[in-house]
Amino acid sequence: MLADAQFAVWRRMQTATPLEVRNPAAYGTTVIKSVVRQVMSGRDRADIHLDDERAAAVADGSVTLDADDPTLGDDLRVLTETMEARPARRWLTASALAYLTLLMHPDDLPSVIPQPKAGATADQARGWAALWLAGQRGLFPAPGSDPHKRTRSRRVVQVLNHIGDVLERARFERGDHRG
Repeated sequence: MLADAQFAVWRRMQTATPLEVRNPAAYGTTVIKSVVRQVMSGRDRADIHLDDERAAAVADGSVTLDADDPTLGDDLRVLTETMEARPARRWLTASALAYLTLLMHPDDLPSVIPQPKAGATADQARGWAALWLAGQRGLFPAPGSDPHKRTRSRRVVQVLNHIGDVLERARFERGDHRG
């Protein structure tokens, strides 16, 4: 929980509005209490959505993983599990884990997994596959109709947001935030 509180303060310091703290001890206590309340209430620990800049960094392909560095993939998978979504959204954790696997091994996508026909970015297509692999198969179109298009699209965005949060947290924990 202390790491979550530290990450929350760091993330707050990255916003455009300067962080001015008159009483650091009181501020730290408040942040820790907030993290504890979040955990106790069952809310997601990393329930902050990507802003346009962070979303672009995920979607533009700059998010790549070296398949030859298994420790990075393992670290990201462990971090994804520790940032697990509340019980009602376990599909999100499962989808994020599938997404990371597909990101590290892009040539291993089975042909039976549905993919968008056109107009999707690589991340969106990977999001489709991640949802399908996580058991969200009811979101995929039957031939001739697609009643779940909006829900599927929103869930792909949620997966990308979660992956962005995991990657940001990993950079923070590796010390890449100091540069």
